[in-house]
Amino acid sequence: MEIEDTLNEFEKVFNILDSIPFVAIASTPVRIAAGKIQAVVGAVMAIFGMVGFIITLGSKKFSMITTTGGENLLHGVLNMIRGFGEGLLAVTVIGSAVLLTAQYLTDFDPIIKYGKSVVPVEVYSSGAA
Repeated sequence: MEIEDTLNEFEKVFNILDSIPFVAIASTPVRIAAGKIQAVVGAVMAIFGMVGFIITLGSKKFSMITTTGGENLLHGVLNMIRGFGEGLLAVTVIGSAVLLTAQYLTDFDPIIKYGKSVVPVEVYSSGAA
């Protein structure tokens, strides 16, 4: 199992927990905290990857680091937003029912999956020298 699959499964567990009334009150702060850590680590990776990419004039390794960092930055921010929103919905019976129904209809899968959410950084050439 690749790291992207593991991260998708991890998010799916949060989606299930965040859909259960009262459980979500405890799980959403964890999702928000994990999102903060993920966003910071993603930003650091993206910056490191961009600097390495520039210094090495287009190294594929640094391109992958930049892409992975950008993806984790995006997912971290979205996890913070989602955690906050689900936390607000979790404190009401109607909000919990709507959230549970919406999550159930998508089989609790993440809306934006890891490994498919950002465009890889590559060197493009116009062909002119």
